[in-house]
Amino acid sequence: MPTGTKRRYLYTRPESEFWQYKFVIDGRTFRGSTGCVEASEAAKLVDIKRAEARQRLQAEANAIGHMSDGSRDLTLAQCLERYRAAKEADWRNKQCRRINAEYCLSIGDGPNMLISRLTLPDLVTFRARRKLMINRKGDAVKDTTINRDLAHLRAAIRYASKCGFRTPQLDWSAAIKNKAEKHRTRTLSEAEQVKLFAAIEKLHPDLKGPVQFAILSVARKTAVFDLIWENVDFEEEVAFVPLKGEGNDPIIHENL
Repeated sequence: MPTGTKRRYLYTRPESEFWQYKFVIDGRTFRGSTGCVEASEAAKLVDIKRAEARQRLQAEANAIGHMSDGSRDLTLAQCLERYRAAKEADWRNKQCRRINAEYCLSIGDGPNMLISRLTLPDLVTFRARRKLMINRKGDAVKDTTINRDLAHLRAAIRYASKCGFRTPQLDWSAAIKNKAEKHRTRTLSEAEQVKLFAAIEKLHPDLKGPVQFAILSVARKTAVFDLIWENVDFEEEVAFVPLKGEGNDPIIHENL
């Protein structure tokens, strides 16, 4: 069994006689066995492993860019890949981010274009081409979707700039529409509503009442979440919900 006082980045496993290590650098996780029984020896090995990991990551980062006329330049593909490698661990929806990046590769002259040569017309042309595309549902691509593509590219370029690469000065406000159309609100069909309540009654019967009230009352989300017991009259089967713009007096909004 491992001996000595546990140090940072070290932990034990029941099936191993050696100290195990785990550490994270720039979103990348490194783990394995130290091959050491004594904690002090294992800690020294971890220091070596961390130094090697940093050198390897730096070498990978340097390999993505290349020198041109004394300045560091990145192609569009390299810029997006460098950003992905550094930030992907923090992304909530990795698949969507990858799709954003794939579409961004068609901007300007394509993947091999230097990002320092990107211009506003390149972004405007990209938006126009994307608007002509059809999504998986057969509908025209929305402005909000295109905004996410461009926002991903902007984040990648900002990251490249922080890393010392040459980047373009772009008027992003002219390329990203701040007043993009809102997503259409879709209502449940009668059949879908029946299925929903059947599933709720089976899985979470205690939530059937609140969900039914939220759907049938058409109350604002905050009004439903802020509803308290003292504003519910179980005998009369009504809930008192403060409506927007009506002051603080509770109003009977919907029968329960």
